[in-house]
Amino acid sequence: MEIKIKKNFLFLKFLKFPHFIRKIPARGEKLWSNLLWYLILIIILINLFYPLFYPTDPLKDIKQGIMKNPWDASLHEKLGNYYLMLSGKAATKEYLLAEELYQKNNKVLGTSTSPLTRFNEITNTREKIEKEREYWLNIANVFPDYLFARAKIAALSYQLGDRDQVKTNLDILLSESPADPLFTKLSEELR
Repeated sequence: MEIKIKKNFLFLKFLKFPHFIRKIPARGEKLWSNLLWYLILIIILINLFYPLFYPTDPLKDIKQGIMKNPWDASLHEKLGNYYLMLSGKAATKEYLLAEELYQKNNKVLGTSTSPLTRFNEITNTREKIEKEREYWLNIANVFPDYLFARAKIAALSYQLGDRDQVKTNLDILLSESPADPLFTKLSEELR
């Protein structure tokens, strides 16, 4: 009887259940690997578009330019110009270095002004502005109600980069005459 049963089930070998190959992986099988690739893509895109969305520091840009081309006098002059607001000694060093590089480069002689000449012009104008501010400070001390002197001091201090002096003089101007259109316009421009 066993033989008969085996013969009866032999036809089942040919009747196999159809198996379909899955084109879509099971959930979670490749989820982590896909997330990893998306994360890598996002990091690459952020690094590519970073300079467009975030401004760079001008000092850093100038220093990187100097690292790429240390013999360029114009870059040292830009750095000296940046240092004018921070430190006179560092600005003097950079302008002297720019002058030395300018003199060594025979291509530009006679076609442009030397960096040392421009530095001397800048420092002379700065000294003139400082003298004019001292003059107006003396007038403001003698005549404390003379508001034009305070406005002149604020404007000259702004040119020199003295933000504290600008703020104090603008506060005095606006407290004395808050409705004056000249002083409000000056306050908007200088702040």
